[in-house]
Amino acid sequence: MTEEQFAKIVTMEQKRQTIETAIENNDYSAYVTATTPSREEFDAIVAQHSTHKAIEAAIDAKDYAAFQTAIKDTPMTETMTETQFNAMVEKRAEKAEKAAANQ
Repeated sequence: MTEEQFAKIVTMEQKRQTIETAIENNDYSAYVTATTPSREEFDAIVAQHSTHKAIEAAIDAKDYAAFQTAIKDTPMTETMTETQFNAMVEKRAEKAEKAAANQ
């Protein structure tokens, strides 16, 4: 775990505790303040959403090169192999087949 990742976890825990305290104290204002993301947090959420969509599209297209591009700035880059990608593609296909059979 990098120092940056650890710092994010600490920040998230602090925010969670602030939210919990606001709820326990019935403090709506503190809750809203704690749950409203900063611009930086919002931008990170948008980036994460975009990455997730790119990953999903790569899996749907069975395109490992696109998948590698989608995960290039994520911790997945260090651990994800083509074999694991192919397993994800197969799982997606199985899930789609089951969903189609249940309709």
